[in-house]
Amino acid sequence: MKKTRIIIICALVLLMLAGGALWLFTHRPAAATPANDTEPSAVSSDYSDSGNWAYYAIGEDKPVDLFLVCPTVDMRDEFNMSMDDAETKAAFLGALNMERGIYENSARMFAPYYRQAAMKVYSLEDPEREHYLEFAYSDISAAFSWYLEHENAGRPIILAGFSQGADMCYRLLAEYFGDKDLYERLVAVYAIGWPCTQELTESYPQIKPAVSETDTGTVISFDCEAPELAETFIAPIGTKAYTINPLNWRTDSAPAEKSENPGACFTDYSGAIRKEEQGLCGCYIDETRGILKVTDINSADYPAIVPGLPEGAYHIYDYQFFFRALQQNVQTRTERFLSQGVLDTILARGVLRVGTAGDYQPISYLDPETGSYVGFDAELAEDLAAELGVELEYVETSWPKLMEDTLAGKFDLAICGITITEARQEQALMSDGYLGNGKTVLCRAEDAGKYISLETINRPEVRVMENPGGTNEKFARENLPDATLIIHDENQEIPGLIASGEADVMITEIAEAGFYVGQDSRLAAPLIYDPFTHGQIGVLMPKGSEDLLEYVNGFLEEEISSGRLDELAETYIYRYIESEELAPAA
Repeated sequence: MKKTRIIIICALVLLMLAGGALWLFTHRPAAATPANDTEPSAVSSDYSDSGNWAYYAIGEDKPVDLFLVCPTVDMRDEFNMSMDDAETKAAFLGALNMERGIYENSARMFAPYYRQAAMKVYSLEDPEREHYLEFAYSDISAAFSWYLEHENAGRPIILAGFSQGADMCYRLLAEYFGDKDLYERLVAVYAIGWPCTQELTESYPQIKPAVSETDTGTVISFDCEAPELAETFIAPIGTKAYTINPLNWRTDSAPAEKSENPGACFTDYSGAIRKEEQGLCGCYIDETRGILKVTDINSADYPAIVPGLPEGAYHIYDYQFFFRALQQNVQTRTERFLSQGVLDTILARGVLRVGTAGDYQPISYLDPETGSYVGFDAELAEDLAAELGVELEYVETSWPKLMEDTLAGKFDLAICGITITEARQEQALMSDGYLGNGKTVLCRAEDAGKYISLETINRPEVRVMENPGGTNEKFARENLPDATLIIHDENQEIPGLIASGEADVMITEIAEAGFYVGQDSRLAAPLIYDPFTHGQIGVLMPKGSEDLLEYVNGFLEEEISSGRLDELAETYIYRYIESEELAPAA
């Protein structure tokens, strides 16, 4: 027994010195300027450089993303880790590998290198310490921002970190997840080793402590001690943490027996499990301080190691004692999150968020005088929200950003005269078609006999004006390469510019051409009964919304069979032009 104990202690000391799971930080006070002359560069690291990522999109087949933040590994005589320090970066990667097994079966993994606060920082008083922690966080924020813009594409997110990494997770929650769209994509936050305090939850309502084994969008947090320990600098007397028991998933003091522990795992820098023991320890929550008390082990066998922590402080073993329980819980919460479905989220929220460009008469148009959306699709969106029994909230988008905003989850679906195309169906989901359309010509009435084919338009002297990003621009570029193409940002202004001679032709849909001809006698649509293309308009939504897609298709079928779409067509389309091309889908 004595020999075994010596081996364990030596291994743990080596682990600590090499940069394994280490100690932490205090609650965030106001930043102050340090009293020393060693200042790190204020410029954030460049996360377009793949060399600044320890993990980048590892596990492409996984349904959710993990943003994992490394604990303290920098033992050098400095305040923040250098991104050029190969030795410390190797320890950094090793520390991540030690805990990756908890998450890698469930998530695609991202973990940035960052100029973390070095161990030396924790010897400073709070105001000085916070300066260097804020500097470390500037890198984490830059990395997370880059990830959101370039990689997330609306995917669910798990945040995770141990020790200093947990602190960084709270800061991410505070800065980013007040945004309700992003918060709805939050599976869970595993902030192990630093308390989730009442002060945090009151300051940032999006920081919600977990209360069960399956709740999502919540923080799973605990820090471990021996039953006899009264306090540590991590959890001093007078501070209450919101803790959840990782064995019975309760938040009261009900004990979990060691028989409930599926496995403690002690890993190395490669991520390999060097020792695993089922039923090593039990635990219960000290309800006065909110600390996790670990039972059934001898504190002498698990020394605190970290300077400033007394014997019985099990901080560096937090995730190792409950490795298998955490691993199972990540999978459980992920499955729960994914099984909720988009439709359930909308119903729980009580709001249907609809994306629209708001510039397409008579389909979906933002009336500047009333501030309301009007048109065929505007009323269709109102009908859908009413059928769901929820409020309707419009989210502004644009044709160039329509797909990007859809994939980023900025709205639940988009309804604004969106043509069903193979390209859109490859990237996202589109409903069944519900309104026929086709590309045609809008020109001045005096030129109606002039622009009667692609050949008569595809000439350098013909000025074709289109709004950017939609299928109109795409059609013009592909079919009118010799014409002079003019891009104009405001779609609703183009017909007036055609009429006044600023351009000659607009390629647009039958419905829009008919509307503007009916509004302005200076305009004509000579090919409205013989369009260049024949297609359908549909509802656009991100992949992963299959339950919502099924509901929308059923809704559209009912709208067609009840005659509601014919009624809308009479109101918004047939009053301007009679065409079988415009008939609602049968």
